[in-house]
Amino acid sequence: MSTPHLQRLVVAMPPDMIRRVDTLRSLTGTSRAGFIRLAVADYLRPLGGTTHDAQP
Repeated sequence: MSTPHLQRLVVAMPPDMIRRVDTLRSLTGTSRAGFIRLAVADYLRPLGGTTHDAQP
Protein backbone atom coordinates (compact mmCIF):
# COMPACT_ATOMS: atom_id res chain seq x y z
CA MET A 1 0.00 0.00 0.00
CA SER A 2 1.82 3.10 -1.20
CA THR A 3 0.73 6.55 -2.24
CA PRO A 4 1.55 8.26 -5.56
CA HIS A 5 3.56 10.79 -3.54
CA LEU A 6 5.72 8.01 -2.13
CA GLN A 7 6.20 6.44 -5.56
CA ARG A 8 7.43 9.76 -6.98
CA LEU A 9 9.82 10.06 -4.06
CA VAL A 10 11.28 6.62 -4.78
CA VAL A 11 11.80 7.52 -8.45
CA ALA A 12 13.62 10.71 -7.43
CA MET A 13 16.02 8.88 -5.12
CA PRO A 14 19.52 8.07 -6.41
CA PRO A 15 19.91 4.36 -7.35
CA ASP A 16 22.61 3.76 -4.74
CA MET A 17 20.31 5.17 -2.08
CA ILE A 18 17.48 2.86 -3.16
CA ARG A 19 19.84 -0.12 -2.91
CA ARG A 20 20.93 0.98 0.55
CA VAL A 21 17.30 1.38 1.65
CA ASP A 22 16.35 -2.08 0.39
CA THR A 23 19.40 -3.70 2.00
CA LEU A 24 18.84 -2.07 5.37
CA ARG A 25 15.11 -2.81 5.17
CA SER A 26 15.77 -6.51 4.73
CA LEU A 27 18.09 -6.43 7.76
CA THR A 28 15.73 -4.50 10.04
CA GLY A 29 12.33 -5.65 8.80
CA THR A 30 11.10 -2.05 8.65
CA SER A 31 8.22 -1.25 6.30
CA ARG A 32 9.24 0.44 3.06
CA ALA A 33 7.28 3.63 3.74
CA GLY A 34 8.72 4.00 7.22
CA PHE A 35 12.24 3.26 6.05
CA ILE A 36 12.09 5.71 3.14
CA ARG A 37 11.22 8.47 5.61
CA LEU A 38 14.27 7.56 7.69
CA ALA A 39 16.54 7.25 4.66
CA VAL A 40 15.45 10.58 3.19
CA ALA A 41 16.05 12.34 6.51
CA ASP A 42 19.47 10.69 6.73
CA TYR A 43 20.23 11.59 3.10
CA LEU A 44 19.30 15.26 3.51
CA ARG A 45 21.14 15.85 6.78
CA PRO A 46 24.69 15.99 5.27
CA LEU A 47 23.45 18.36 2.57
CA GLY A 48 22.55 20.97 5.18
CA GLY A 49 18.87 20.04 5.28
CA THR A 50 17.07 20.02 8.59
CA THR A 51 14.74 17.32 9.82
CA HIS A 52 11.62 17.73 11.93
CA ASP A 53 13.52 16.61 15.02
CA ALA A 54 16.39 19.09 14.60
CA GLN A 55 17.04 21.24 17.66
CA PRO A 56 17.44 25.03 17.31
